[in-house]
Amino acid sequence: MKKGCLIVVILCVLLAIAAGAAATVAAKKAGLFAAPEISHTTLVTPKNRLSVILNPGAMVNALLPMFPESIPAGPVTVDPKKWVAEFLPYEAALLATPNLATGKIEATVFVNEKRGGPMLVEMAKQQPLPEVPGVTFAPEGLELPERGNLQLRCTLPVPESVEAVIAENWKQATATEPLLPEGTHHLEIILDNRNGDLLSFASALVNANGGDWDDIFAKSSPQFMPFLPGTHDVRIGLSLVDLNTAKGQLRIDATAESGGGLAFVLGMGWAFAVGKAKTDYGLEITGEPKWVEEKEAIIADFQIKGLEPHLRKLTARP
Repeated sequence: MKKGCLIVVILCVLLAIAAGAAATVAAKKAGLFAAPEISHTTLVTPKNRLSVILNPGAMVNALLPMFPESIPAGPVTVDPKKWVAEFLPYEAALLATPNLATGKIEATVFVNEKRGGPMLVEMAKQQPLPEVPGVTFAPEGLELPERGNLQLRCTLPVPESVEAVIAENWKQATATEPLLPEGTHHLEIILDNRNGDLLSFASALVNANGGDWDDIFAKSSPQFMPFLPGTHDVRIGLSLVDLNTAKGQLRIDATAESGGGLAFVLGMGWAFAVGKAKTDYGLEITGEPKWVEEKEAIIADFQIKGLEPHLRKLTARP
């Protein structure tokens, strides 16, 4: 090979290596390489009172019918069904702790991003966070302390009257261990009421949505306060069977003294909610809550049908 040709070959190789290195750096900077799996439990403390955990990867098979067979991408077409699982987060969670000393619920939205975390942080810097009634986001905005650990912190005010009601009806104790998910559902909600914090969350949400918690509590408390101090925790698990159907379980652990009466009150509310879901949203819900004495819990194994039009509407382009 002539010397000139050899130099050209070497230059081409060096350029290829440089281009590959640049592409690798760019991909790392954008977060296109897979991040490590990090559990939300690494952020959970004994003071945590509400956990909402979503497992997107487990839902992929049920959600695939929502995606088109192909999407045009320049001269080629892409099958989104082959790529959606690669970009869905491993896990997402909302973790919340009431702090009655400050009169606020302190919450963290956690996303164990699989790909694109750094890019999402940069995008978030370019536009303000959406306004959510009652919610104040931390000035740092969306943060990524490490790959796979997206965080967004915020607070929500709790009405002043709630602290006195909790102090009167619950003996405050420091939990040694937080309540953790079972890990058997696509979506799990865990509310720890051992210190009466169901009232903290309910009151904050009512006021954030324009309601008057003090007025509602004054009118409704005789119906539920006799049972609420004996209610330890509330768990809801929900899994998609297919695009139109979900199965789940509601479990409320309570004392034997509170459980029977609570089941009766909950049963009336359940019947109303089932009818409302059918009339307003076309959802068919089967199953009902019952007090299971040997487990000291109210348990409802339920099924929801009619979800498909609502799921498609959520993902429809504006």
